[in-house]
This record gives sequence, C-alpha cells and structure tokens, in this order.
Amino acid sequence: MNRLRLMISVVFFSAMGMMWFSLNDSAPVQTQMSSVSARQPDYVAIDLNRVVYDASGRKTQSLSAKKMTYFDAQDQAEFESPLLILESAQNNGKWRISATSGMLFDNHRLLLEKDVNAINLDEAAHIDRITGEHIRVNIINNVMLSDHAVNLYGDGIHISGSSLIANLDDQNIELLQHAKTIYQITKK
Repeated sequence: MNRLRLMISVVFFSAMGMMWFSLNDSAPVQTQMSSVSARQPDYVAIDLNRVVYDASGRKTQSLSAKKMTYFDAQDQAEFESPLLILESAQNNGKWRISATSGMLFDNHRLLLEKDVNAINLDEAAHIDRITGEHIRVNIINNVMLSDHAVNLYGDGIHISGSSLIANLDDQNIELLQHAKTIYQITKK
C-alpha cells in the first residue's frame, strides 16, 4: 500500500509540475505579444507639415516634424524634431516653439522635451524667448506650462525658475517658483 501511495504521489506531483511550468512559459509570451501589438503604430509620416485654420480661414497654427508616429489606440502621436508655430487672433502675436522630441495627446496637449526653445516673434514683447527641457503646450488655447526648470530672456533680463504658466494669446507669463534674475544694463 505504501508503494502505491508513493507512485500515485510521484505521478500527481509530476503532472502538477509539468502543468505549472507550461503555464509559466506561456504567460510571458502572451503578455509580450499583447504589449508589442499595442505599441505598433497605425502610421508613420516623414517630413510632416500640418496647418490649422480657424472658421474665418485665418491660419492659427502650423506643426512640422522630421518624423511623426501615430498610435490610434492611445490617441497619441510621437514627433522627432517638432516645430510648432502658434498665431494669436487676439493680439497678432506669434510664437515659434521647437524641441528635440514631442508627444501629442488627444489632439490638443503637446508635450515637448529636450532643448525646448520658444521664441516670441513679436518684436515689441518684453519676453523674447523661453527655454527648458520639458514644456507642455495646449494648442487649443495657446497656454504653455512647465513644472520643470525654465529660463526666460528679454529686454536685458534673464529669469530662471520653475512652474511656468504662459498664456501666449495675451502675453501673460508667470513664473511661480522664481530662482534667479539677472539684469543686464546696456549703454545706448
């Protein structure tokens, strides 16, 4: 009787071990396959140029990039070397914003990363340029935000800090976490 119990136990545990290993082997493959297919782009565009007009036919923005990869399932686009030009209907202001990379979410929230450079093309403005490593732009209402370190330049001034809120339409720019200001006096 002891031999019979021992053989049944060995067969039972062997079968359980084989089932256990086969389940463990197949689970990661399924997970890998689903994550790979979830990140497959729906399409890729090279040398992208997109122009947006308002209801009256006035150009409000243009977006160009060396490469754009679009993922429909996440409603997200990834950009290499994006260049965004925003034009304000309120004050005829114009901003040129570039970066090394960017991601567009829900067709209105643009996250720009690495060497972000926003140039104010309005020569009468007090702030000429904003730079940083991570800046978000709402391209519907022309608002630029950043919780990271940014630099503001213009009219003989250089301001460093974080927590940027910049409404590009009314040229209202706030830096909530001020770190340093440098004034440069130029002789005329």
